[in-house]
Amino acid sequence: MVLGVGARVEPSSGQSEWWLFDRVETQIMSLILEAFALPEGIDQEHPALLVLDRAGWQITNNLEIPGGLFLEFLPAPAS
Repeated sequence: MVLGVGARVEPSSGQSEWWLFDRVETQIMSLILEAFALPEGIDQEHPALLVLDRAGWQITNNLEIPGGLFLEFLPAPAS
């Protein structure tokens, strides 16, 4: 079995949080974004920028992005 791993780190404190999931898909990514945004109080008045790679399940138009959370994607690797 292959497990996916999601993580976040609070830069100022070093506090981290990890998620393990049994598949990688848009619905799971939407849940991870919600689990990240809600406890941090991210909303329209308290926005945040999240930097991600370009995994297909992260760049789909079907991704549910919480209000106030903005996604920036790393550049594609040079060929």
